[in-house]
Amino acid sequence: MVFFKKGFGLLLIAITFCLLKFSAPTFVESFYSTNVFLSIRHFYNQLNHFFHFPISYIFLVISIAYLLFLIYRFFKKGKTKTAIFLNISNFLGILFFVFYLVWGYNYNRPTLESKLLSPLDQEIQIQEIKKEIAIIAQKAIELRRSIIDDSLPFSVLTTDKEVGKMVKLSLSESLPKFNKLISNIPIRSLPDGLLMNCGIVGQYFPFTGESNFDVGMHDIRKPVVIAHELFHAMGHCLESDCDFLAYHYMKSSNSVYIRYSAEMEYLKYLLNDLRQRDTLDFKQNLPKLIPLALKMDFDAIRENRLKYEGFFSVLGDGVNNLFLKFQGVQEGVKSYDKLVPMVYKWKIVSQKEILENLIFKPK
Repeated sequence: MVFFKKGFGLLLIAITFCLLKFSAPTFVESFYSTNVFLSIRHFYNQLNHFFHFPISYIFLVISIAYLLFLIYRFFKKGKTKTAIFLNISNFLGILFFVFYLVWGYNYNRPTLESKLLSPLDQEIQIQEIKKEIAIIAQKAIELRRSIIDDSLPFSVLTTDKEVGKMVKLSLSESLPKFNKLISNIPIRSLPDGLLMNCGIVGQYFPFTGESNFDVGMHDIRKPVVIAHELFHAMGHCLESDCDFLAYHYMKSSNSVYIRYSAEMEYLKYLLNDLRQRDTLDFKQNLPKLIPLALKMDFDAIRENRLKYEGFFSVLGDGVNNLFLKFQGVQEGVKSYDKLVPMVYKWKIVSQKEILENLIFKPK
């Protein structure tokens, strides 16, 4: 009985693994994702309404303090190794259980990629990629010119708080059924470098229901990254799904700035795809592929990212890779590279499907 009381954290881990193993994806979506989770999401929205700073700080301070307290008891109070192991596993088991209860089971729902129904039978040809790059580059340069002159570095006269409001408004207009849900999701701007030094620009914190982004990120990326984190907050765990949803809805925003952010993000993936296939051809033809002003913006984004690269960014990338694989995402961080094929799939599916039906209903 004593072991049961001290070891219930291990029991919670076992229960969680069993639920993950034996829950069918369609059941997870119909029961958990569109019912249980959305109720939890509304609760988090109400809770965060009373705070004007990241409550994840409070959660982390309490968690770290409790772990230090357990270690202190181990060294100062003469506790046995078995006792300290059970106490720590108790605490970590509770965190593990809560993580899945409040968000993590969404990893087991059907992926948006699987719902697009029309898999590509063959790899997208290089000429098709180049054609798409030309189309998107033309859209992007027209959007940029309506904001700022080609010769000037990109800049916007708006605060990070206003960017968050603009993104939520754009998303609410596209998904009016979820207007109240989206408008109340907390978006927290974290101090310069707090996330980027760890190799990431945004993050969803399931324990407090907050979507976070690093203020040090380049302005061009902020709208689409915030949208990405908002879709995490709405119950979409996979990075590829959130990339696609962020691009799909932000490219239709009423804000020119947000549309430019979306098209530049997609263009980045297209260019990376082309570079991976034929590096020499990419280098030789890059000046022909995109206007100089867009190249200037890409260079500025790259220089911004390089400021934060170091040991912790490499470590953070490795941890993120392991985390994704643990959640069943076999590609790990490479799952971020699916935007191009997903957009191509959607062009086929969109003739017979409504995206909202694929997002919020089981396959």
